Amino acid sequence: MFTGDHGSQENGISWPTRFEQTIAQARYATLPWNGREVLVLDEVSRLLGDSVYLPSSISLIWDRQCASEAVAELLFDLRIQLAAELARRAGYRQRFVELGLFDAWELERFLTERRRAQPWVIYFSEHGGLGDGDSEDRGSTTTVLPAGGIVPCASMRNHGVAWFRDSEGTRTTRLITARKPGREWDWDSDIGHESAHAAFSPIPLFVQGDHTLGERFSLEPIRSPDELSPCHIARILYLFVEIPVLVLRGERRDNDSGMPTDSWAELIQLFRLSHQLMPESGFDRALAAVIRAQGRGFWGNDLFDMAAVVMRVTPLIEELLETESIPTLSWFERSSSYTKRACRSVRWPT
Repeated sequence: MFTGDHGSQENGISWPTRFEQTIAQARYATLPWNGREVLVLDEVSRLLGDSVYLPSSISLIWDRQCASEAVAELLFDLRIQLAAELARRAGYRQRFVELGLFDAWELERFLTERRRAQPWVIYFSEHGGLGDGDSEDRGSTTTVLPAGGIVPCASMRNHGVAWFRDSEGTRTTRLITARKPGREWDWDSDIGHESAHAAFSPIPLFVQGDHTLGERFSLEPIRSPDELSPCHIARILYLFVEIPVLVLRGERRDNDSGMPTDSWAELIQLFRLSHQLMPESGFDRALAAVIRAQGRGFWGNDLFDMAAVVMRVTPLIEELLETESIPTLSWFERSSSYTKRACRSVRWPT
């Protein structure tokens, strides 16, 4: 059970003491994107609450220069912060059911069936950052060594997706989260937001790069799918990955729509294009919700209406996690048959 009391105990052992004992069992490893030696605690999920709404696999790594006491304190704080995070999501989760957009069992499946798709690694670096050799204010670059590499997020360079190759050459991805260089942990962005991605909305490698930035590849001027470049396709899928996280957390971006887009106009164009790419998949309903919300100047229940459509596409994105290649329009065509079947069973509220 979560608790914020440093003196709380389980089986007669206080949590800070338990964390210190666990840290002593850490193993040494080498980061595949920079060759740096770190200490690793695998599978710390049980120490952080072991909830079905958290990623199934959570690991903590830290630079050797970090004091063990600081690492133990981080574990304790993570336990408290993740408890608060799950409580925050619960109310927004229930709203989808109350509005008739999901049955309770459907939403439970959405929130739990991908928790094993992309393990989450929390990196406590000595000075912050991912240690990828790039400054915080530069664009996203891919750092590669023979054992693997990392692609930092273009807009949040202390977050990224790393890939690892095993002895047989099989590649798997991990979501990597650090704090900003020279900063304390941002519990909302670094932990709350990123834990949600790893739990139910995993991030493909190709959506991390500069090509997903709206200032460079906005969907607003695009009028038909034939005009979509690979970078525009990556941006569409980036938005599909981000929207469920924002809505299920009650998170708002600092722009007119509150969404991870530069304008209402781009959000409208996202759903116009998506409806053309995947007709009968509900995107016309999402488009109508956005237009209504823009007209009022605030979301109301239309926020959940819009997000519910995107969430029915999320399961399809899991198949793209291990690839660096941006999918082509044919991916949407193949996906459309799945979403048509899924949406036929939906009893959209009127």
